[in-house]
Amino acid sequence: MRIWTLGGLCVALALATLVGFACGSDGGSNGGTETPEAATPRVLPEPTITGNRYTFPGRGYAVDIPEGWTTDPNSVAAGSLVVDSFFSSEEVDGVQTNITVSCEENPTVSTSEYVEQRLETIRQLDARDLERSGTLEVAGVPAEMVQYSLVREDVTVGKVDVMFVSGPCAWTISLTAAPSALDAAKATLNAFLSSFTILQE
Repeated sequence: MRIWTLGGLCVALALATLVGFACGSDGGSNGGTETPEAATPRVLPEPTITGNRYTFPGRGYAVDIPEGWTTDPNSVAAGSLVVDSFFSSEEVDGVQTNITVSCEENPTVSTSEYVEQRLETIRQLDARDLERSGTLEVAGVPAEMVQYSLVREDVTVGKVDVMFVSGPCAWTISLTAAPSALDAAKATLNAFLSSFTILQE
């Protein structure tokens, strides 16, 4: 049975956001006059976990891990995008409920601009039933929530994305669950969002 985790759909969603807008990439070239330097491996920070408190100074946030869930820090690291993942132990209708925290580093856009750009990316993924669910605050910062569904390999997943710009990142906190489990999973997402804190440098 297929399980929709970060190894499948969530990776595609995260990497789809790598279009350069959040970090002001200019897409320029070196005109062919410089020799490319060899890429050096990126050293990624690691969080600390005390009880259920997940603290990640290197990424600039802390949050409470939902009861019984597991974590996968740095599950995606590509260019300016880094993603941390949190997984439920339960599978419903072939989908393992999960929450991802995506950080597009050093943003040069406002929250409203980031939301509009993310919505365009979501539409390009053939999202169904896309709905802007309203505004809220996360860590004292204005954010916007959207809900939609995606179908891949005959499996439908429900998605809720919460987007905002603050501190070092343009953030997307994203819930993925089976449609039948989405309403119950929203309670977990709400608790996650309530516990989310931006760490001061």
